[in-house]
Amino acid sequence: LGLTDDQFLLGIVGPVSRHKGVDDFLTAAKEVLKTHPETVFAVVGPDRPRAFLEELKSQVKNTGIEKSVVFTGFRTDIPEIMSALDALVTPSRVEAFGRVLLEAMAAGTPVVASQVGGIPEVISQQDLGLLIPPGQPAKLATAILKLMENKPDRLRIIETAQRHVCNSFTIENHTRQVETVYSEFLG
Repeated sequence: LGLTDDQFLLGIVGPVSRHKGVDDFLTAAKEVLKTHPETVFAVVGPDRPRAFLEELKSQVKNTGIEKSVVFTGFRTDIPEIMSALDALVTPSRVEAFGRVLLEAMAAGTPVVASQVGGIPEVISQQDLGLLIPPGQPAKLATAILKLMENKPDRLRIIETAQRHVCNSFTIENHTRQVETVYSEFLG
């Protein structure tokens, strides 16, 4: 994305839709930029529906943060993007599981996410990421700033989350868990 080393890159990755909380991400961006004007906010993913993307672009323009927000559209290089992010932000209003969180954690990218759906199953303890209530951009901004401004905590989260994902979310563990469910069901 052509950033310098001193720029903090925050990203939301996935379909650009209303239930993903992209508008809350951009509202939080305005607050974060007040104290960290060098921060860049990336909205990574296809737009569904396109009209919502236009609303978001208007929101960015109306709040005067155009120079700090990048809409990448659909990308095929998500592993590289995940590694480039300084933090993944997932302020979803609804989320069944949140595989993108596992991808970020495995890549060594800390996560700030909404406490909805299956997300608390992924961020099951405080040292795996930061959870915030959905639909509250002010609390989202506070959590982002906490992560940005406390490097020792950020590094601890990265290390703990990466180790947790690599140990707990293997194909072998998944297969064992599915087999257990089938065995219990079949008696």
